[in-house]
Amino acid sequence: MNTFKVFAVLFVGLALVCLVSSCETVTEEPDINFDAHYYPTKIGNFWEYQMDSIIYDDQGNTVLETTSFHKETIVDQFLNANGDSTFVVEISYKKDSASTYTPKRQWLIEKTPQQLIRIEENLSFKKLIFPMMLDQEWESPLFNKNTLVQNVAGESIFTFKNWESKVLAIDETIIQDGVEYDDAIIIQHADDDNIIERRFSVEKYDLGIGLFHKRMMILDTQCTICTDPWEEKAEAGFILEQKLINHSF
Repeated sequence: MNTFKVFAVLFVGLALVCLVSSCETVTEEPDINFDAHYYPTKIGNFWEYQMDSIIYDDQGNTVLETTSFHKETIVDQFLNANGDSTFVVEISYKKDSASTYTPKRQWLIEKTPQQLIRIEENLSFKKLIFPMMLDQEWESPLFNKNTLVQNVAGESIFTFKNWESKVLAIDETIIQDGVEYDDAIIIQHADDDNIIERRFSVEKYDLGIGLFHKRMMILDTQCTICTDPWEEKAEAGFILEQKLINHSF
């Protein structure tokens, strides 16, 4: 067989292989639905939140309502001792919309293909787990949640008592303050209620954006016969609503 015929045979054979296997260059698109994108982490990303709080003091005789602003900016990245990607988040505050943000502290985010952990004031919380599944449960506080006491307006509060996390919803469309979030998830970190204590914490995340809404109720009372709503019978603790007002990636 001469050289020309050899090349012809090889060409035809290659053509047949291409036809059988759809021989073409395939460029895989990135999987934008990868659960980790519910908390996009990249240096320079920032989120601004309006923080509306109600603090109960003096056995409920003093109720202080405040509004402030909170900004989170990813400013650095490194690998921790376990080789996990760790991001430094600068936390800034301002008292009103006309003021300038002032950096106050730094928190950390540890992100792996299995989970996302936030370290806030040296307290670690497993905020998200991957892959995300409806009704999946886990414990978010990575410390002894039932013994840790925090000071709230001079009162000792077991803030994280009986916290249990659960995925309440996936791929939800939620309209929050006039903004539509099309690929939202709802994570409940606490929903515990007894005669003298109320522990509630729910966070909402959107794909490619991150946390856009959070509501907490950490309330105590000594009134064991009260039937009023917690907002009225609380004697210590706080209610917090955190709403996304701006972000940039």
